[in-house]
Amino acid sequence: MSVKEEKDISIDKQLDLIIEKNKDGASAMKKIIDAISKEKNKINQKPEKV
Repeated sequence: MSVKEEKDISIDKQLDLIIEKNKDGASAMKKIIDAISKEKNKINQKPEKV
C-alpha cells in the first residue's frame, strides 16, 4: 500500500469519526469542509520540484 493510499484511508476514517460525533449535519459538513481546506493548503504549500 502506498503512502498516498494510507493517507486517503486515514482521511476517510477521520471523516467517518467527525460524522459519527456530529449528528447535526451542518456542523459535520463545516468540519469536513475545514478538514479538506487544511489538506489542500498543505498540498499547495509544498515547494514544487524544478
